[in-house]
Amino acid sequence: MNRELANKKFAGHKQEGNPLKVNLPQTRRRNKRRGQLIVESMIALGVGVMGILGILGLLSRSLSLNRVVADNYQAALLAAEGVEIVKNIIDANQIDTSTVWNDRLNDGAYTIDIYTHKGALSTLLVGATTCGDTSMWPDSWLLKFDSEIGETRGIYSYHRGDSTRFKRCVEVGNITSDHIKVNSIVAWVVRGGGEFTTNVEDHFYNWRQ
Repeated sequence: MNRELANKKFAGHKQEGNPLKVNLPQTRRRNKRRGQLIVESMIALGVGVMGILGILGLLSRSLSLNRVVADNYQAALLAAEGVEIVKNIIDANQIDTSTVWNDRLNDGAYTIDIYTHKGALSTLLVGATTCGDTSMWPDSWLLKFDSEIGETRGIYSYHRGDSTRFKRCVEVGNITSDHIKVNSIVAWVVRGGGEFTTNVEDHFYNWRQ
């Protein structure tokens, strides 16, 4: 009887230990799943960060390109304005029959603005027949933008306003006594040190002859 009772107790202890042997693999599976979940989360987070950085890079590049396009557009307008100023001088000479059609338009390089036709063009001669290397242009050639002063608001000149990044030089060349070539060159430097230039060329003839 005692032996049977002892066998039953031993069997009971053996049965009580079985759940531990069954639960151990399940615990390992849970830990493995948790580890896989952490790895998957880290991979997903890395992919997300790379995507965000790529989008930010594209936005930065897009803003830079927009600035380049805007600067090129403004430079083209300023270069065209330089040619237009020379044209206004020629038109004024053509109207005034007491002067030659190319009066004040000697060969040379000039820094001219919208006020030039009111004064002597010779005073704006930069001392050379060509504008030369744009990288050597002095800061005194920087155009200023007037955004606040009365009737002159919105005008680029050398006289008043805030300095811009644009410099302009106009080359005048008398091909013949009845033919003038004009090159209006605008140069500017962008953030980072990049240098750009725009050159607008036009030809004028003595139609009064």
